[in-house]
Amino acid sequence: GTVNKILTTDTSLLFVLVFGLPPMVHPDDATRAVLSCFQLVDLFFRREIVSRFAVATGRSFCGICGSPRRMEYTVLGETVTIAQQLLLKVPEHSIMCDEGTSRQTTGEVHTVFLHTVDVKGRVPGTAKAISVHLPMPKDKTK
Repeated sequence: GTVNKILTTDTSLLFVLVFGLPPMVHPDDATRAVLSCFQLVDLFFRREIVSRFAVATGRSFCGICGSPRRMEYTVLGETVTIAQQLLLKVPEHSIMCDEGTSRQTTGEVHTVFLHTVDVKGRVPGTAKAISVHLPMPKDKTK
């Protein structure tokens, strides 16, 4: 994965991690993202730092945005919005993912459907229901 952004406030840090940026695309990028989150939850928990992770899988725009005075490489699109809004629903020390991630994870990850949530659409005043899943390492599901 690639760290795309680190945003800070007076009370929190937000990391935007992106898996599958060209040319480093892998068929198991969804699994890699979730497995990375498992490791990060453990790391932050051991250091007594509250963490929350949301993983959404899909196509996004990735490229340079801005003007010659200030530009950045970024990712934009519905998948990024879903991850951002899903993050608001995640309990402490947990990971949640969308249906796309659930479908694309491989044998190392098992997911359980939790519920649906409405996420804001691109048009103001619209919402879209998405399925929310709880990913778990395969060895914890026995």
